[in-house]
Amino acid sequence: MEERQSGSMIPIRDRKRKRISGYYRRQNLAEFNEEIYRQSNLVETVFSVLKRRFGESLKARRYPYQVKKINKKN
Repeated sequence: MEERQSGSMIPIRDRKRKRISGYYRRQNLAEFNEEIYRQSNLVETVFSVLKRRFGESLKARRYPYQVKKINKKN
């Protein structure tokens, strides 16, 4: 995760009695952003629309052929 400068946006469950252990879990709890997490619904909606429109996979492997295949479906 450090190499790509990426991280997860998954909320950590609130545990009343148990302390959160583990370096990455504590780091995620400290850096968790509720606003960004709520925007993930928009991203999931866009992926869902794309899958319904174009199917779940493209047979073409190269980018120009993928674009051609997508444009054909319109």
